[in-house]
Amino acid sequence: MASAAGIIDFMEESIDELAEWMADQVEMVTDAIAPDGRPFGMEHLSEEEQIEKYLAEGLHDNTEACLNWIRTRVQGAQQRLLERGVPQEAIASYHLYDLYQKAALAMSAKYERLIREREEKRSVTPEPITAFDPMMGVDDGGTSYPTIA
Repeated sequence: MASAAGIIDFMEESIDELAEWMADQVEMVTDAIAPDGRPFGMEHLSEEEQIEKYLAEGLHDNTEACLNWIRTRVQGAQQRLLERGVPQEAIASYHLYDLYQKAALAMSAKYERLIREREEKRSVTPEPITAFDPMMGVDDGGTSYPTIA
């Protein structure tokens, strides 16, 4: 039978190993799913820099760009997690697409609000967002409709 001190030592080592493993898991997942694309532990961009990055990535009023943003980050996160030895079953349980979709919605709402506020401060009326009309660009024999660029 093992001594009480041996069991205590074993438990302490096991707890330390488990705590280290859990910290590694949290850091790995945080690195992989940072919603603003900022790697864990790095400095934040200024609000204006974030807006400019959002606009430069073509995410303003562009659904396809937003979907590509989500897909790219999900694929990147999956790849980084696999490279770090996370089993595919564990990765599937993280529901990365759902996480990135929520992050994209929150990010888009934030930046669209910031853009609107910035435009209001500059006393420039933002162009209204209009719903897509499938009839735009169709010539009905005399009525001219604008085409989508």
